[in-house]
Amino acid sequence: MRHFTMISRGLAAAGVAGLMTVGFAGTALAEPNTDNPNHEAYWEAWLEEDGFVNVDCEKILDEGLDTSMWTSDGDYLLVVLKAGSEQSSEGDPHTLYWDVEEGDELETDDGKDISHIIVCTGEEEETSTPTPTPTTPAPKPTPSGPIVETDVPQSGSSTTPAILGGAAVLAGLGLAAGAMRRRGEH
Repeated sequence: MRHFTMISRGLAAAGVAGLMTVGFAGTALAEPNTDNPNHEAYWEAWLEEDGFVNVDCEKILDEGLDTSMWTSDGDYLLVVLKAGSEQSSEGDPHTLYWDVEEGDELETDDGKDISHIIVCTGEEEETSTPTPTPTTPAPKPTPSGPIVETDVPQSGSSTTPAILGGAAVLAGLGLAAGAMRRRGEH
């Protein structure tokens, strides 16, 4: 009986490990593919990084067309026409059209047949910039009455001796006060 229990425990552990693996794989499959420009999530992330909000992209044609042209069936912020691959195209195989309106005729850059179309809607993010208020300088007051010259030193005289003399008197008083204070401490 003990042997059967060990086998049961081993099977149970393997079952749990298998369920965890399937669970993680399911989570990985549910993640949006933002690294591949053939997926809607790539263009949604790209537009959001560029400052657009309420972005929604949808792949509306995935089986390909036998033409390089497509007439828009609605109004879109961005339409991505994919034609060929990076290996078969000169440069990027994605042709981008901005602010597309219903009825606009779009064509791939390299003239190759369209393999799929991704359409995106969204809005530009509104940034509030404060409007500068115009400022007008206050008018300078105009003097009223006669101009009287007071407290103006005569030319050639200096106020430096008066300042130095006042500083010397204050220093002397400070020393005298300190000396008297010391005398009272003995």
